[in-house]
Amino acid sequence: MKRLLNNATRCVPAFAVLLVCGCSNGDESNGLGSGAAAGASGTGGATSGTGGTGGATPSNAGSSGAAGMTTGGTGGTAAGTGGTTAGTGGIAGMATGGVGASSGAGGSGGLGGSGGAGGAGGTTSSRPLSSTLMLPTTMESPDVAPFFNVWRPTDLSAVEGKLPVFVWNNGACSRNDGVFRTLFEKWASGGYFVLSLTSGGGSSSTTIEDQKGLIDWVVEQAEMAGGPYNGKLDLERITAGGNSCGGITSLGLAAMDDRVAAVFVLSGSSGFGGADTTVTNAIKVPVAYVVGGEEDIARANAEADYEAFASGIPSMIVSRSSGDHLMISNNAEVMTDAADMSINWLDLTMFGLQGALDALNAPTVCSGCDSGLWTVTSKNLDTLVK
Repeated sequence: MKRLLNNATRCVPAFAVLLVCGCSNGDESNGLGSGAAAGASGTGGATSGTGGTGGATPSNAGSSGAAGMTTGGTGGTAAGTGGTTAGTGGIAGMATGGVGASSGAGGSGGLGGSGGAGGAGGTTSSRPLSSTLMLPTTMESPDVAPFFNVWRPTDLSAVEGKLPVFVWNNGACSRNDGVFRTLFEKWASGGYFVLSLTSGGGSSSTTIEDQKGLIDWVVEQAEMAGGPYNGKLDLERITAGGNSCGGITSLGLAAMDDRVAAVFVLSGSSGFGGADTTVTNAIKVPVAYVVGGEEDIARANAEADYEAFASGIPSMIVSRSSGDHLMISNNAEVMTDAADMSINWLDLTMFGLQGALDALNAPTVCSGCDSGLWTVTSKNLDTLVK
C-alpha cells in the first residue's frame, strides 16, 4: 500500500517532466415447447411408449414423446410414463399414457405427450449499447472535497436500473479536467455517472487518495436516505480511469481498492519508465489502454504492463498509427475516437455486451475512424461476455 501511495505522490513532481515530453495539460424470450404428435399405428399389441423428456434448455423446452399405442392383436395395457426431467428454467413435459384396448381388439392410438413449458430467459443482458442512447447530460459541481465535477444523464430515470460509475483523474495529476469533456459527455450520455477531479480546495494537484475519495463520496450518496442519488448508483460497477499520471493513480487504485471493477487509461501506465510490478501483480480486473504511435512515451510502458498482468486478466491496448503523448492527451479528434472506443470498453466490462466486443473487434475499432488508424491488441476479452 505504501509503495502505491508513494508512486502516486511521485506523480506530482514527475509530471513537470512529462509536460515537457508531452504530458496532458490538462432475450432471450421464453421458449414454449410444443406437444408431440400422437403415436403412429404399429403392428401387434404392445405396451405404450414412454413419455419424452421435458425441455432441456431455457430457450427451447423439449417436447414429450408420443405414447405409442399400436393397433391390431391384443391391446396394450401399460400406460406411458410421463416425462420427468425438466429443462433448465422449464417445467417437465407430461405425457399421457395409452389407453389399453379390449382383448382381441386393436388398441387405439396412444395420446401424444404435452410439451414442456418454456424455460426462463438466459443471463445475457438486454441493455442496449450505451453509444446508442445519446441522453441529454448535466454537469454539476458539489463543491466538497476532494473537489470534482459530476457528469450524468439529466433525467436519471431515463436509464433502466442503477447507473454505473466512472472516477477520473487528469493528466499530470492536475486539476484541469476541461480537455477531457468529450469523454465525460459521451459516457454520461450513455447512462454512466462520471466524476472528474477538478479545481478547488487550494491545491493544484491530485493524488490517489483524491481519486479514492470520489468512490467514497459515491458510496455515501448512494446510501443517503432521501438524497438525490439514493439507490440510483451501481456500487458493483465502478471504473477508474485517467490520462498519463492520472492513469498511474487509476491503476494504483485498482490494485488497492476492490471496489474498482475495471480500468481505462489514456496514454499512461502503471509507472514511469516501465511497469510497476507491485501494481500489475495486484491487478485483478480488466484494463484497457489507448496510446499513440511509437513516439508516445507512454506506449512502451503500457505494453510492459500488458505483458506483466497475471494470466487470465482481460486486457487491451488500442494503439494509433502515429501520435505522441501530447497529441493523444489533448487532440480533439483523438478525444472523439477515444470516447467512442472507451464507451464500448465500459459496456463490455460492466455489462458483458457482445455488441460492445464486436465493435472493438471491428476493422476501424471506432465508428467514423479510418481503417488502419487504430490497432487492437487484446487477450481474454471473450471471457467478459455474458
